[in-house]
Amino acid sequence: MKQDEKLARIGQTIEGFYAQKVVSADLIEAILYSVNAGGKRIRPLLLLELLEGLGLELTEAHFQVAAALEMIHTGSLIHDDLPAMDDDDYRRGRLTSHKKFGEAMAILAGDSLFLDSYALIAETALPSQIKVNLIAELSLAAGTFGMVGGQVLDMQGEGKDISLAELQNIHANKTGKLLTYPFIAAGLIAEVAQPQQEKLRKIGPLLGLAFQV
Repeated sequence: MKQDEKLARIGQTIEGFYAQKVVSADLIEAILYSVNAGGKRIRPLLLLELLEGLGLELTEAHFQVAAALEMIHTGSLIHDDLPAMDDDDYRRGRLTSHKKFGEAMAILAGDSLFLDSYALIAETALPSQIKVNLIAELSLAAGTFGMVGGQVLDMQGEGKDISLAELQNIHANKTGKLLTYPFIAAGLIAEVAQPQQEKLRKIGPLLGLAFQV
């Protein structure tokens, strides 16, 4: 499958998830505004490429996990742009979510993307234990011990002289953990042996560091 086809399928998977049931059309509009804002979608594409590299034929479940990862990333961008964080008015040539829909709706759209990603993984046809492990690993990568924790370190380091080790720690958590997740998830889905899984876990952080450099 070509890359542009994979990109389209990721977007369709997210839109399909939100088409299942509508509680607030305004909330879904705000969510999809950011989801469809463009971007390289490096993380979900990396996961799909890894799965193919491990010999798997891509299925709907694989695209659902990839879409869930993109939802987490998009939610983080919405929150990053808020006045309390980076206070950005534009992203990818368009008004940021809070400028388009207001701060309250932007916060809620970001919250929804974070939480809905786990529901999307839970809906997949993958074995139950694999789903549990995928959700647990994504939570660790995105939450206190990953992206969110790294964002806190980044805020605390603003305007200060920080060491190289401190800078690397910020990057390893703020961006590195979500870039590591595709390697971990691919290993879990493909059910590779433990030694290979450990190798995949080691590759991810190196890629995250290279991405920042």
